[in-house]
Amino acid sequence: MNSKINDFLDREYRLLEKAPIGVIVLRDGIILEINSSALTTLGYSNKKELIGLSPVEVSPLRQINLEESSSAAKKKFEEAKEKSSCEFEWLHIKKNGSNILLKISLQYYQTVDLFVAYWHNITDFKNKTKIYNDFMNNFPGACYIKNSKFEHIFLNKFAQNIPTKGIDFDNYKINKYRTIDLFDDELARQMDKVDLELINGETVAENIYKLDNIDEKKVKWIKDTKFKYTDVNKETYIGGISLDITDLMLTKSRLEAELKSALSTLHSITNYLDPYTAGHEMRVSGLSVEIGKRLGLSELELEGLRVAGLLHDIGKISIPLGILSKPGKLTNIEFLLIKEHTQVGYEIVKNIPFEWPIHDVILQHHERLDGTGYPNGLTAKDIRFESKIIAVADVVAAMSNHRPYRAALDSEIVLEELKKGRGTIYDSKIIDICLEIMELGLHNIEGWET
Repeated sequence: MNSKINDFLDREYRLLEKAPIGVIVLRDGIILEINSSALTTLGYSNKKELIGLSPVEVSPLRQINLEESSSAAKKKFEEAKEKSSCEFEWLHIKKNGSNILLKISLQYYQTVDLFVAYWHNITDFKNKTKIYNDFMNNFPGACYIKNSKFEHIFLNKFAQNIPTKGIDFDNYKINKYRTIDLFDDELARQMDKVDLELINGETVAENIYKLDNIDEKKVKWIKDTKFKYTDVNKETYIGGISLDITDLMLTKSRLEAELKSALSTLHSITNYLDPYTAGHEMRVSGLSVEIGKRLGLSELELEGLRVAGLLHDIGKISIPLGILSKPGKLTNIEFLLIKEHTQVGYEIVKNIPFEWPIHDVILQHHERLDGTGYPNGLTAKDIRFESKIIAVADVVAAMSNHRPYRAALDSEIVLEELKKGRGTIYDSKIIDICLEIMELGLHNIEGWET
């Protein structure tokens, strides 16, 4: 090694040699140095076993997204070299042959032409993913995800009843099939047209499809609701739910009720990704309705509050699991991603013909009277009254229950926060009513029973 590299290792790497995170130094795609934490994570005791190897040599053939590891690694090195750094998840193979999932930050140092990879182990999130998949596969409706090439990357078990073409699901390679492989040509063209509109700008699409040429035991009519979303790596996906409406003669109001139910279920599914916040939306919804009752709102307005409460955090579907479940303090970038959930939620529901302004309520539920909220820094006169109610219920539910980074707070602390913000960041009348409710106890409110 030349003197510049030696100086770099002495100056930069040696400080991280005993760091609790994994650190690997690479040159020309080959491991040059590896710290003790990285060795332990991968199950090795001697760095000589790994120095001189390519990371691909201790990776499976394909990554989680089914891309070949060699191709994916090349892209990540090129991206880091172009942008100075990049972040991604990577599947490695431990010495004992088991897989381990890592969150990696790859930095490029141009002066010495070296890459340094910093990582932490996120394998435990697989358990949460299993819960998520179990729920999805027992959900009484078809759930699916497509990538930007319109290839199915996820289908739950109920989806096996939907295709109009014979598919051997026991030997089904999900990444291989597009819509035309699953449905008759004309129906596939209709569905592909909707997907193309979503990718090119639309956010949510709702359609009813008649399925022909299938046996008597399978679905004849489905109601399909799909939406576009983007992950942290800026990859675009289409997610959707198809409900069997074969035996239902639905009126327009019943169709809208099914849509609300489907979207509510979809949001409940996302909660399985983060056990700390499971039930949060139900508590916000229940408390918002109780506040609305005491404010004298009509039944129609109360139903709007209920739906808005159930959907207020639906935008979190776009936030990586590692951020939602992070036990420590968020970085500035991670917090910015969290704040995006209001805008993402707005985009998901803005084209759905609700009887209430659900999209605006979702967008504004983190706004504050004095203009210190987000995403638009609105002040009292510009914030919808429903959003002011959701904001207070959201704070009470968040503070009163366990979060990834802290335990539930004592009720006195919650009351102090409400009183401190009364009239400055929270609406005074809403705060007074909420305080009355809390004095009587929250346990009789829907979502707060346990």
